[in-house]
Amino acid sequence: MTSDAQYQRDNNLATRIAFHEDYTAPYVDFSHWVLDQLPLSDGQTVLEIGCGNGEFWVRNAARLPTDLKLVLTDSSAGMVEVAEQRLSDAGLSATYQVVSAEDLSADTESFDLILAKHMLYHVTDRSKALAASRGLLKPGGYFCATTNSGSYMQQLQALLTEEGLEWFSSFNDEFTLENGADQLGWHFGKVELEVLDGQLVVPDADAVIEYVKSTASLFPEPGLLFAACATIRPKIQAVIDRKGAFTISKRAGLFLCQ
Repeated sequence: MTSDAQYQRDNNLATRIAFHEDYTAPYVDFSHWVLDQLPLSDGQTVLEIGCGNGEFWVRNAARLPTDLKLVLTDSSAGMVEVAEQRLSDAGLSATYQVVSAEDLSADTESFDLILAKHMLYHVTDRSKALAASRGLLKPGGYFCATTNSGSYMQQLQALLTEEGLEWFSSFNDEFTLENGADQLGWHFGKVELEVLDGQLVVPDADAVIEYVKSTASLFPEPGLLFAACATIRPKIQAVIDRKGAFTISKRAGLFLCQ
């Protein structure tokens, strides 16, 4: 991936994060919520799979236990570079690796916690990735995976379905709150789920459209998605004119496994 393409990917991720930051009502910081569910304590060793731009650690920098030994991985060298710079700016140290979830390798039983946030639906061979992760956990260690419900953003999905596009479900449905436990259960004896319900209340049609466009690289046919945006924008604006905002429901959650 070229640096230009990579930084565009980072910009798209930042657009999606900012959309949730600006319009979630009532506001809940999802990164804080996830951290609050994790059985973390001082001095533990933590692996993150698919670290992206490092947002989770930066947002929680002042809330982390002391002396954590962090190992951050991503399949994208560019994203690892961005994450390393952001964590350094936040005063956090970590070890970084460019590696896919399926190809993880380290000493067995190395980690107290492995974190996979909103990324398992992108993994082609999830069973291989989960088996690799299981082998890297210390006895009593935890594997944590966050994801969305299959009905995530259903109001927006409905508009795109009218245009013949299975938008969010085109990548989200592979690993959801509804089907994730069965997949995890093949590798872990204990699987618990915590759910966070919320909504986005958006008074700006352009903000909704920019969010949709930011997912184009995840969509099989980006050109069709861009074309659909021109069609659905007036429909979103009509709802805003009538109700004051376009409301989008969202349900996300966290699987905690041993």
